[in-house]
Amino acid sequence: MFDVGHQSYVHKILTGRREAFSTLRQFGGIAGFPKPDESVHDAFVAGHASTSISVALGMAQARTLTGADYDVIALIGDGALTGGLAYEGLSDAGQSGEPMVIVLNDNGMSINKNVGGMATLLSKQRVKPSYLHFKQFYRNTVGKARGLYKVLHHVKEHVKDLVLPNN
Repeated sequence: MFDVGHQSYVHKILTGRREAFSTLRQFGGIAGFPKPDESVHDAFVAGHASTSISVALGMAQARTLTGADYDVIALIGDGALTGGLAYEGLSDAGQSGEPMVIVLNDNGMSINKNVGGMATLLSKQRVKPSYLHFKQFYRNTVGKARGLYKVLHHVKEHVKDLVLPNN
C-alpha cells in the first residue's frame, strides 16, 4: 500500500505502464497515484498522505478472514507521519496482531517542513553513525552492480524533481 501517489511511480513502471509513464499527470495520461480502474495491480486510490497503514491493516484483516496467504506491506513517508491517521493506523495495527510490514520512507521530503516529535526524532536518526554506515554499505553494495545503482539513483532523482519545488 502506497501512502501517496509519488511513491507508486516505480510500481507503475513495473506493472506494465512504462510506455505510458511520459503521460503521467497529463490529460488523457496515467494518474499520478494508484488507480484501480487503470490497473488490476492498483489495490486502492492513494491520494492522501497518512492512509497506507490503516489501508494495509484492513487488507491484512481481509487476508486473515478469507484464509489467504500473502504479504501486506505499507509504505509511508516521514512527512506522512505528521498526520493523525498514521498514528491511528499504527495503534490499531499494534493492537490487532495482524502480520504486516510497515516500511518508513525516511527521505526528508514533504510539501512543508516536518514539525513535531517524530520529525525531530527522524532528523536525529539521519546523522547517527549507524545510519551513515548503512547508507555507505548500501552505496558500496549496490554500487558494485553499477547498472542497478544508476537506475535506482535515476528513479530517486526523478521522484525528487516531481515533488520538490524547482528553485
